[in-house]
Amino acid sequence: MAAAATITLVVVFAAAEIGLRLSPLEARAFALNELTVPSLIGDSYPNQSGTVEIGGDDGEPPHYYDFTTNAQGFRGPVVDWDKPDGTFRILAIGDSYTWGDGVEDDDVWLRALEADLSPCGPVEVINVGIVGRNTVGEADYLRDKGVRLKPDLILVGAEPGDAMDILKLDRDWDNRAAVQAGSKPTWLLRMTAWSRVGRLYFGSKIARLSRAIDRPTDADGAWARVRESLVRMKTLAGDADAELVVFGIAPTPDDAWTMQRLSEEVQAAGVGEAWFEAGPRVDERGSHPGWWQIPGDGHYTAEGNAVLADVVREQLRGGLPAPFNGPCSAD
Repeated sequence: MAAAATITLVVVFAAAEIGLRLSPLEARAFALNELTVPSLIGDSYPNQSGTVEIGGDDGEPPHYYDFTTNAQGFRGPVVDWDKPDGTFRILAIGDSYTWGDGVEDDDVWLRALEADLSPCGPVEVINVGIVGRNTVGEADYLRDKGVRLKPDLILVGAEPGDAMDILKLDRDWDNRAAVQAGSKPTWLLRMTAWSRVGRLYFGSKIARLSRAIDRPTDADGAWARVRESLVRMKTLAGDADAELVVFGIAPTPDDAWTMQRLSEEVQAAGVGEAWFEAGPRVDERGSHPGWWQIPGDGHYTAEGNAVLADVVREQLRGGLPAPFNGPCSAD
């Protein structure tokens, strides 16, 4: 009886999996936003490629883009874990805005930043951004893997949604083991990430969870964890003899107090010396606020990514070591 039930379950699962892979849903690439835990992409899920659908809100058509991850799980070229002599290495940590959600691999702002700095000397800009990652996950990654890359500069793109992301993961009790696994997913988590059925199941649970905690009552605790993780990153950067720069990478949200709260936590953590908000500065380069955002979504367009690279480069100018702070690092 048990054997028959198991066989039936396997057959039903296999049929559903094959059906999903052959259906039009496959064109929407179960690649990024449908993953059960965002950290299964990026550093934990190498050699991936696909098409991602974002946007489609407020009557706007969906937006599609292609992505790849290399053998190390990064979005960008493979790098040597042992930093080459004489190379200035920047490690960029963040969420979907750092990852480059919405644009092709070559249009991510970090590629433009590296191209701008490369005439000055050997430089590497490593993108370890992951969609949905928050400052707690960023500090964990820096501890477990980031410092092994021996960065000279750690660039953290923070955004007001970090506190909400922490709450979402904390309250997703069915997925708590995945959250705790962090950048070392078990075979079951890898299978779930591979399976279209698994992604649909967990994706629906996370969607319901998000709607249930739109107005969390324990937000102060989440903000405290944002601050604590920033302090951890400051300590890790100091121990690695690297400079740490934290900046607001996302647009100022409609409830602007959350960006103000993020700024306060950055200052309280003692990492606010170079703090700046990129969104308003990018806005100033266009004809109207939000010109650089993907309609119905909010992430940067390819043009917006290029301008973001300029804004970050200009902000860093003067704080980088010679020769990267000279004329060759800016027009």
